[in-house]
Amino acid sequence: MGLVLVGTLIASGVADGSVFHIAAQALIVPTIASFVIMNFTGASTYTSLSGVLREMHFAVPAQIAGAVIGLGLWLVGLFVTGGAGT
Repeated sequence: MGLVLVGTLIASGVADGSVFHIAAQALIVPTIASFVIMNFTGASTYTSLSGVLREMHFAVPAQIAGAVIGLGLWLVGLFVTGGAGT
């Protein structure tokens, strides 16, 4: 869902700016979306506790990595482009 949102933002021209900012958005938005959607993990009758734990064992480190790398790219973009929002 996050990648669809980023693709829509880029296609509509809302996500303009440096390559670093677009890359940061491409990492941060899906990370936030997956974190919010993870609240529904295990909500169906077809899931098991072991399956949920296995999914979270993989997803949480990936979310942390996406957030850290995305924030790093965003900060680099601020220094490279010389200001916020450009």
